[in-house]
Amino acid sequence: MKMKRLLPILALATVFTCTLWAAPKSVHPGAKKSASTTYRVMTDYEEAEKISKETKKPILLIFSGSDWCGWCVRLDEEVFSTKEFQRWAKDKMVVYVADFPRSKKLPGNQKAQNDKLMAKYRVRGFPTVFVISPEGEKIGETGYRKGGPKPYIKHLEQIIGK
Repeated sequence: MKMKRLLPILALATVFTCTLWAAPKSVHPGAKKSASTTYRVMTDYEEAEKISKETKKPILLIFSGSDWCGWCVRLDEEVFSTKEFQRWAKDKMVVYVADFPRSKKLPGNQKAQNDKLMAKYRVRGFPTVFVISPEGEKIGETGYRKGGPKPYIKHLEQIIGK
């Protein structure tokens, strides 16, 4: 009899624990600033394009499933959320995250914008990362790469240098 009462409590505890474990711990996605780096992640692509043209910086276009894609979460935690990457990116890139979450709702216009970008660039999986020139041309494409921020920055610099 006690086991029948305990089973729902154990089930809820398991779900709660798994939810906490899987929840992203990062600043991505969203237009957020870090006080120490003034790093900004754009959520309006037209604004990102405008800033890219004005500053002559390429756009780092990140397609992510921030709350369900394990590789997206890893890439964010290992690279994009690090201070080293953020310090580098604030001077070198305009960062835009096209997020496709499953458990949270994006504003309708942001969802439509992300869907349009996904179709335009023919994204087939997550994470997919593009480097887009200030003129709107695709320079290169990448995704998750192990090693942390230094190798990822070097890889992006190689793409930009092409």
